[in-house]
Amino acid sequence: DTALEMCKWLADRNVEFVEQPFPADQIGNTAELRQNSPLPLYADENSLNSADIPLIAHAFDGINIKLMKCGSIEEGKRMIDLARKHDMKIMLGCMVESSIGITAAAQLAGEVDAVDLDGNLLIDNDPYEGVKVKDGWLVLPEGHGLGLSLISNEEDLL
Repeated sequence: DTALEMCKWLADRNVEFVEQPFPADQIGNTAELRQNSPLPLYADENSLNSADIPLIAHAFDGINIKLMKCGSIEEGKRMIDLARKHDMKIMLGCMVESSIGITAAAQLAGEVDAVDLDGNLLIDNDPYEGVKVKDGWLVLPEGHGLGLSLISNEEDLL
């Protein structure tokens, strides 16, 4: 009851969705909440890799993909494809991580519905320069591979 009340309260305040409303082992509670929630429910801890998606599609409207959890761009793409087959929405998320992980995840941004890739902005000593945000858009770096460049000034790394 409290979860449903909170979802209604959040919906009244223009929140777009709720991520992982219950611990991963309480998927039954999530499935029940989904039936009455005015907001879509997105999986986080329940969607660690593509094998999880068929098991959770009945309980969630979408998934949050974090490359640091699923392990690779390739697995992230598999998750996107499988989630689409289950008519699920997809968000790219992140942990607190360097521009390496954020830039890798950004490669999939055009395939998803929402993007929250700001983990590199939460650290002071990111040794790489990668994807940038300009006017609300992700701008991928040019160059080979992910296009990252090492910050060469050692003082910037300390």
